[in-house]
Amino acid sequence: MQAKINRADQCATTMETLMRVKALCLSFMLLATALLAGCNGKIAVVNTDKVFQESNAGKAGITYLDNLSKELQDELISLQSSAEKEKNKKAAQDALQLKLRDAQQRFSAEQQQVMNKISELYQQSMEKSRKTSKVDVILNSEAALSIDPKADITQQVIDEMNRTPVTFSPLAVEPEAAPAEAEAAPAAPGK
Repeated sequence: MQAKINRADQCATTMETLMRVKALCLSFMLLATALLAGCNGKIAVVNTDKVFQESNAGKAGITYLDNLSKELQDELISLQSSAEKEKNKKAAQDALQLKLRDAQQRFSAEQQQVMNKISELYQQSMEKSRKTSKVDVILNSEAALSIDPKADITQQVIDEMNRTPVTFSPLAVEPEAAPAEAEAAPAAPGK
């Protein structure tokens, strides 16, 4: 009986929380609508997905990450093949797991680098396009319920991004010091 009461209390608390969240979201939407209504200038929209897929920077980023992924996969397949031939299977599997973790971390870092570069260029290009188009606000096209095609400046943003060449290069990998070497390093004199 007590479990049913606790479950009912939890459901009531959850419902109250959901209602508060919905009320807060509605308040933000009303505030945004009021702000946009007070904006006497022009509003434009941009399809962010299209920009990232069709811009030269987006295409270069995808190509870079695809090539890196293939390179890392080939390396891991080669290591796995070598590990299967080892006599000490446990040590070989442990080494392979370590390499897999390192490859995942490297790919994540490279992916973050690519996204940061593209996002920075996107923001700069959007700001230039906003000024060129003399609009006050640019919204993501997914946020708009109805769009006049004249308000869509996606291609203008893509063109602006394409004016800036972007290249991606591998991040510098810092060699890890072996634990024994780190412990054996002598302390600096006088410290």
